[in-house]
Amino acid sequence: MNRNALSSIPRIVMVLLLVAATATISVQLRGGPSSVAANVSNQLALGVQAQRSGDYQSAIAHYLAVQRLEPRSPIPLFDAGDAEEFAGDLRRARQYYDQCLALDATYVPALYNEAVMAQTSNSSGAIALYRRVIAQSKPGSAQWILIAKSHYNLGLLLEKRGQGLEGRAQVALGIKLDPGLAPHTQR
Repeated sequence: MNRNALSSIPRIVMVLLLVAATATISVQLRGGPSSVAANVSNQLALGVQAQRSGDYQSAIAHYLAVQRLEPRSPIPLFDAGDAEEFAGDLRRARQYYDQCLALDATYVPALYNEAVMAQTSNSSGAIALYRRVIAQSKPGSAQWILIAKSHYNLGLLLEKRGQGLEGRAQVALGIKLDPGLAPHTQR
């Protein structure tokens, strides 16, 4: 897997996604005591802190604690998958992403990460996943960078399969959405 695809996401975007995740989980709590919401926020913050320091197993434990408190939220499962991926366990990462997508089949970060992981072993699967990410695009989305990279990576995969016209169009669209992609190879 090409780790540059994930590590090139600006830290501020990752922080904003995690802040949004915290807010989403808090809003999703239905009528639970405020101590539950505080525990969710605390566990999520501890997970982020552990992941940033490279303690992936602690991060996963904190994310799964959040999942137990808010079992309908896909976010902690995505976060656990992300931590597993950084820890190098792609099989377990994929399992968490699949569980995340079972709760929300349109969760763009999980779709994107699965597409990146599939690029080398299953180009047809990666193409389908990139198309799903693109289908979720909304104007002004906070996930624009993943959508831009999906267009770009989809285009490169299509070009490799001999679908040059569509491939070049997808690469160009990715670069239009994120000009920073222009000097790079597959991300």
